[in-house]
Amino acid sequence: MEWFTRIWTVQELALASSVTIMCGRHLIPWEDIFLPSPGFWSWVRFCRLIHEEKPEHQGRISIYNKRVDDVKHLRSIKGRLVRAGSDAAFFKRDVWRIINVILVSKATNPRDNIYGLYALLERPGADLPKVDYGQSPIQVFEMFARNIIYRTDALNDLWLPSFVTHMRKTISGLPSWVPDWTYTVKESEVNSLQEPSSSVQATWRSRIHQQTLACSGQGELSLKGIQIGCVRSQSSRWPELPNPPIPTGAYQGMKEKLETLLDWLSFFEQNGHSLTGKLEALLEQLLQTRYFYDDPDVLPKQRKESKALEQWILSSYLIDRQASFTSIYDNFCLGANRLEMLHTIHRKNAGSILFATAAGHLGTTRGAIIESDGITLLAGCDWPVVVRPESGGRYRFVGLALVQGLMEGQEWPKDTRVEEMQTFTLV
Repeated sequence: MEWFTRIWTVQELALASSVTIMCGRHLIPWEDIFLPSPGFWSWVRFCRLIHEEKPEHQGRISIYNKRVDDVKHLRSIKGRLVRAGSDAAFFKRDVWRIINVILVSKATNPRDNIYGLYALLERPGADLPKVDYGQSPIQVFEMFARNIIYRTDALNDLWLPSFVTHMRKTISGLPSWVPDWTYTVKESEVNSLQEPSSSVQATWRSRIHQQTLACSGQGELSLKGIQIGCVRSQSSRWPELPNPPIPTGAYQGMKEKLETLLDWLSFFEQNGHSLTGKLEALLEQLLQTRYFYDDPDVLPKQRKESKALEQWILSSYLIDRQASFTSIYDNFCLGANRLEMLHTIHRKNAGSILFATAAGHLGTTRGAIIESDGITLLAGCDWPVVVRPESGGRYRFVGLALVQGLMEGQEWPKDTRVEEMQTFTLV
């Protein structure tokens, strides 16, 4: 296990009064990394020296950059924690960063994925679950998940990692709504761990109904919400292939990616959507642009790539779809912007499924959905949630979804009080 990815290393770095990073005979003071331009170039030179002397580190630099950025924020979090007048206000601001750190860290004992950050979170009134290695990882993970829910009064930060990464459960018996904190993100997923933009408000920034939540039994999570519809059909799953660098690896995996894109476009049409009329909406969904980026420098580039792909679909695919896949493939590969666009879509959707509901909504999710799964809006979660009915009127959490026509609160009942809504008990 790499020392730099250990959760205890993160804690030591975040709490230390003075930090120096050293690799072999090279070292750099922590403060130099975050100085204006000269300090930044010191870090770049430091990374290059690591590459030259330790080639095995070549493919890990994005992880190291992420780790340095996380530690920087954790050191500032600790300072705010000491000064914070409200523990809840502190936690709501920084919980996404804390979860990010857990997901890029490792620990030999699964419980330490949580306990390893306690020194950063503890303060009078924090009410953290007691450190107890006699409890199973399932108990520790569930208690930490509940702590996040109670302290943030929301569900977004708890569940969003399962939508933006290939998060899988490896611990048997874990409740469906509790993340498996032993999952460590792949290097290709690091850039996906960014806070979504504020435009996501499928439930109009609603809060959890605390009285219903308090009725939850062990392993249960009781919430108020509404059901929008059920999954009627689904596409093939986007292949989970490595995304090679451009331009050197531009054509790697192209066949599988393009085949899936064509399959998704056909699925889009088969479910009553005109490509010529709603293609822009589909591409926006595949890019997930408006829901994950507030950066004004990112949007123009995404739109430029989107237009390049849209022009190809309208002028080539819609005309030549009866032709052989080889001719469509050859035509597609002629445009550099199309290649880059396809890789962008791949980064956003690898492992995802496109689905349609009986009401005609189109959505994407990484959850292992089946027909008849319900699409719900739950108070306290800004994202649509896919649930699966179980016996006894209970449900399993399947995953978050990006659903057209729901993301801006179009279906959330503004005149109905939360306590009057349906109760969903997740197990």
